[in-house]
Amino acid sequence: MDKKPTKDASQSKSKPPWRRGGGLKAFALSLNAVRKQALGRLSPAEAGLHLEWSAIVGPSLAAKTQPLRLRFPNRNERRDAVLTVACEPAFALELQHMLPLLIERLNAHFGYGAVARVRLQQTRMIRKVGGKQSPAAGRAALPPAPEPGAEALPDNVADEELARALARLEASTRQARDEKPR
Repeated sequence: MDKKPTKDASQSKSKPPWRRGGGLKAFALSLNAVRKQALGRLSPAEAGLHLEWSAIVGPSLAAKTQPLRLRFPNRNERRDAVLTVACEPAFALELQHMLPLLIERLNAHFGYGAVARVRLQQTRMIRKVGGKQSPAAGRAALPPAPEPGAEALPDNVADEELARALARLEASTRQARDEKPR
């Protein structure tokens, strides 16, 4: 009598551990998680406003302003919203005179009377450097710290490269502290 070979644990019908994800998935399915992480709890209208601000108001106005909040009085109707826009204090008066044009552009973007009012919030804007916002844009850069000598290296660090980096950090911190206006 010939016995048929039995399946052992390695030949079972369960998927190998590297296939537990269910195989390939459409790229668009993963975008929802990315959108939620990037835009948080913003409504689709508010998220579109933030993402397309430069195209809606133009590059010159977008450089001086930034949308903060879009609040609808009635969530079901999605009309007559109040848009809060941040701007530089020096530009606020000029922007106030442009509000009718700004509201017209916003409503043309939405396709209906979504925005009824624009509220200005005067704040110091971070200038964009190379397309990205730089928090250090307003600060002057420190000159590089001189390379520390062998006597300035910490004794208790075995890695020489790490010891040199720590010594440079200490020297630049000392330099910044000495150059601070009093």
